[in-house]
Amino acid sequence: MFVPIIVNRYGKGNWIVSDLLISFVTKEEDIDQKHQLNFTNTTARFITKHHRDISDKVVHNRLLFFESDIDWIPKVEMFKQ
Repeated sequence: MFVPIIVNRYGKGNWIVSDLLISFVTKEEDIDQKHQLNFTNTTARFITKHHRDISDKVVHNRLLFFESDIDWIPKVEMFKQ
């Protein structure tokens, strides 16, 4: 039986909101032994249920990544707990 190895990766930096998109900026001093991901040129969108939607539809709050220089980041979703 194959058991996948779980590896946690970390990054830090600043983010900017413009036109409903979130853009990330990582500076050189943000990269260290623990924080190895460079999120520069990464964009994401915060997805939530619209405030005027009164239906029973369940929409989980999440951050959906669109573009990145990190090849595995696009289409990754981070759910709010």
